[in-house]
Amino acid sequence: MVGQARVAKAKGDSWQLALAGHRSGATMLRASSGTSADGDKYVKRVARYAAWYERQPYFDGVPSVGKSSDPTATPTSVATPVVTATASPSTAPSSPTDPSQPAVKPTKTTASPTRTSSPPTKPTTPPPGFTLFNDERGRCLTAFRAADGTHLGVAVCDGSAVQRWETRSDGTIRSVGLCMDVANAVTANWTPVQVAVCSGNPAQQFRINSKKQIYSPYANKCVNVHSDSGRIFVVIFSCLNQGNQYFSQRR
Repeated sequence: MVGQARVAKAKGDSWQLALAGHRSGATMLRASSGTSADGDKYVKRVARYAAWYERQPYFDGVPSVGKSSDPTATPTSVATPVVTATASPSTAPSSPTDPSQPAVKPTKTTASPTRTSSPPTKPTTPPPGFTLFNDERGRCLTAFRAADGTHLGVAVCDGSAVQRWETRSDGTIRSVGLCMDVANAVTANWTPVQVAVCSGNPAQQFRINSKKQIYSPYANKCVNVHSDSGRIFVVIFSCLNQGNQYFSQRR
């Protein structure tokens, strides 16, 4: 739908146009007539739900406790679950309560000798591929999670799989089984760069040029490390000769 909106040169935000087209049909996009009243209402409702889901800590791996089931409601504070400790079961034999039954003789147990194990050997072979080290930040391009739609960032280089990248003959750059991707196929400056399920989409085509820039032919822009209010974002931006767009390959 985003692609159809772009081809039809429909005016407005491509994400909202795609939602409205999903609701009201592609005829509206082909006619370039904007969003209908029903489509506009649907877009606003989806936006509320998206904002609500984004606030839920469950999707970062932390269970959501005490959260409202209503996406339009004001979020409540998360209650801390109370864990009641229980005593471990006793291994000592108990005395029989029925005097007519014979007493149970405790079984003598012998403790197993303690075995001294060597500490695990640290792997000497890193995961396949290479790291992409940002010259200006002194950190590595990182996928953070092996999950579709995870936005890229930079982090202290640790050699983990989410920092290992491979270039493929199909023009993709991959990590943790996913492809580097321009989010929602939007070509504007400041569009996030993410990892996504490899689909053959032109928005997943990247190449590393002689300037050490990660270039997107689809967007005609470069991967850019941007800092704002203490937060670091990885986005696409017009290619510039500056350190926040330079990435060195390291094995």
